[in-house]
Amino acid sequence: FKFIYVPNPVMVIREMYRDLLRELQIDPPWATSESRRRLRETFCNLRQEGQIPVLVIDEAHCLSPSVLEELRMLTNFEMDAYPVFSLILSGHPELSRILARRGNEALAQRLTLRYHLIGLDREETKAYVAHHTKLAGAARPVFTEDAIAQLFQFSQGIPRRINALALRGLEIAYLQGVQTVDGNIMELATSETIY
Repeated sequence: FKFIYVPNPVMVIREMYRDLLRELQIDPPWATSESRRRLRETFCNLRQEGQIPVLVIDEAHCLSPSVLEELRMLTNFEMDAYPVFSLILSGHPELSRILARRGNEALAQRLTLRYHLIGLDREETKAYVAHHTKLAGAARPVFTEDAIAQLFQFSQGIPRRINALALRGLEIAYLQGVQTVDGNIMELATSETIY
């Protein structure tokens, strides 16, 4: 596999091709049509060499309708023979709603596998926090049970929210000169943190 990762989706087709070609270490031409041709050619060459190109677009819920349409056209390339590349779109729950809109049905039909991540439960949240604090070098629990309960309640078990709230809790504990994040500190953290 040859992974091409796009962390910040663009809204303009020309920029999309520029970013993809640069990820493949190819100098992008100015014209979009030439960029499209080079990308398809590169995907075909990779496929012939035994590498399956996998295009991963993060934050895909931010893609413009024109870029979504361009992705549809790319996935249509040599569709009768074999797929030239695999496409993974990763994004917030609204990505499903965007793909369900009129005009995006053809692209949605080409996405054969869908997976929706749900938040962690309370025990998973506790284990997640313990794992990350241990990775950071903590030899003992840093968050009290009450802090974990509040962290879970306000994050809904979503790792990105857990991270933001836990980090803010650690910052507040540091500013207060304490080594343990308790319920009071997490209450402050949850009232200040915006995700």
